[in-house]
Amino acid sequence: MKKIKNKIRFRLLAYFIGSFLIFSLVIGVVFSWLFSRHNMEAHKGILEKHAAHIADLMRERAHVHIHIIGAEHQHLHLLDDAEMSDVIADISNDTRDGLLILLSSIAAAVVISCVAANHMAGRFTKPLGKMKIAARQISDGNYAVKTNVSQDDEIGELAAALDEMAGKLEFASRESARMEKLRRDLIANVSHELRTPVTVIRGSLEALYEEVVTRPDVVREYHGQMLTESRYLEHLVSDLLDLAKLQNPDFIIEMRDVDMKEIVEDAARSMKHIAGRKNITLKLSITEDSFPAFPAKGDYYRLRQMLTIVLDNAVKFSSPGGSVRLDLLRAGGVTIISVRDEGCGIKPEDLTHVFDRFHKQRSEENKYGTGLGLAIAKQIADRHGIAIEITSEAGVGTEVRFFQQSPT
Repeated sequence: MKKIKNKIRFRLLAYFIGSFLIFSLVIGVVFSWLFSRHNMEAHKGILEKHAAHIADLMRERAHVHIHIIGAEHQHLHLLDDAEMSDVIADISNDTRDGLLILLSSIAAAVVISCVAANHMAGRFTKPLGKMKIAARQISDGNYAVKTNVSQDDEIGELAAALDEMAGKLEFASRESARMEKLRRDLIANVSHELRTPVTVIRGSLEALYEEVVTRPDVVREYHGQMLTESRYLEHLVSDLLDLAKLQNPDFIIEMRDVDMKEIVEDAARSMKHIAGRKNITLKLSITEDSFPAFPAKGDYYRLRQMLTIVLDNAVKFSSPGGSVRLDLLRAGGVTIISVRDEGCGIKPEDLTHVFDRFHKQRSEENKYGTGLGLAIAKQIADRHGIAIEITSEAGVGTEVRFFQQSPT
């Protein structure tokens, strides 16, 4: 770094000194010519005045004898030649003195300018050194580094771009670490979720194959266990595939004109049969006001799936004989869907994790849950620009609300 920094500094100094010397040479030549011309003009005026004075003297003494005038005229001419020599000598001396003063001034200016230029070159290369240090730290993986260069020029813009790049790399690094953690957690969770059904199926198959159990009713019970676990595995694999698709930014959801009223009614019809098995009443309420429909943009099947997941949870955690309310309304240009149950509720410490993958309530009602349902519902909502809000009170019930801005 120091070598590069010195190269830049020396190059700047060389450019500056070279430009200054050329400038000084041009100034010296122009100054010499102008100064000599000025001296010549000045002394020419003096000589003209002197010549006029001699002419006046000659006219005043015209009556004097010819030989006296001749002698005086000869004397005056001799004085004129001497004065001319003195004038020429004065011009040369003045020009030489002026050049010496000019050269001395230029030399002093060069020394002072070199000191100033060296200082300015150091200030110029200092931010470059900081940026190089920051670039090396970035290349070593330290993306939190900053150049600490703040200038309103091209160097400042370069430093700002370097800081911005470091910030983006730091964000990408954090996201990469987060995704790696999610991947490891996913593998661990999937392994955990698969272990129990696979163990049950294998144990049942070994018992049947080795004829450990032979009674028809026990054999049927073992078959039922394997069927239940295989359905759970099918459900788990299906949920994992759905979640993987929805989390993939390249997976495109076809956004078409849909009516949320039709979707809500369709989801309610499907869940009424499941609710009826637990003697749970599913109450549907649609408030249309003066609007004949609830238009929206989205994927009909995915939106129906989102509601079905929430309704299934509401029925699952409700006690027999209870009720589940499904409301659809519009308020202030926003379509609101509410699913409210009278179940056991969610603990406050669990509310912030309900949308996490494989997060599920450990209870008898949810023993076959995959813990992926609400994560899928959240992904579908995000893809459609729908906000989700959950409130719950232990022993009272849970309410899930969906908010979507209605198209104008």
